[in-house]
Amino acid sequence: MFRLTLLIFFLLKSFEVYADVVSLNNRANEYYRKGKYDKALKLYTDALKPKNLRPKKGPEDSAVVHYNAANTLTRVKAYDKAIEAYKTGETSKEKRVRAAAYYGEGWVHFQEKRYEDSLKSFIETLRLDPNDKDAKRNLEIVLRKMQEQKSSKQKDESEKNKEKQNKDSKANQQKTEQKDSEQQKKEEFRQVPGGMSKEEAERLLEALSRQEKENLEKNKKKLFSSGGYRYVEKDW
Repeated sequence: MFRLTLLIFFLLKSFEVYADVVSLNNRANEYYRKGKYDKALKLYTDALKPKNLRPKKGPEDSAVVHYNAANTLTRVKAYDKAIEAYKTGETSKEKRVRAAAYYGEGWVHFQEKRYEDSLKSFIETLRLDPNDKDAKRNLEIVLRKMQEQKSSKQKDESEKNKEKQNKDSKANQQKTEQKDSEQQKKEEFRQVPGGMSKEEAERLLEALSRQEKENLEKNKKKLFSSGGYRYVEKDW
């Protein structure tokens, strides 16, 4: 639940109604309520000038004004600056101011989906104000979001692992198929039709070549010994 409460210097009005910081802060609050955030921020900034802070109460004045300014910065989604201003509010001596500042900080962290930081801020709010029902509800919401975030992360990791396993399996399958293909080619190279190996085929060809030469020599001798021809061997 979104809740930003402006702080005023109501305890001081009776005797310091003309103090600059009080006047500027409360006028800025009016602009804030009307949605005129730029004007509100300008007055908060003026209120924080050293000359406008009360003697001996400057740090406390600064904490209150910074808290109000942080609420305004949150409205315009200037979250980084808002966090800085809330942290100054957390230095207040008053519990109500510190609790409100931690609450605002927790809400900003929630908007930025920084759930762990949001959780810490709301816990601190409840430590200072155990009866803050809004802070309790927000704490429950943050815890649910953290669980959802964890489940989503686990699901993403599971899908990534599954995708990686599929890629590895596909790569291994391709390697196996390539290896089998290469082995098949080797086997085809080593084998000739009829189940004869390459070595056996080479021996067969050699034997046939030898037989052919012997037959050729026999035929030559028969040819020259018949019909009056003489077979003459000649050295060249």
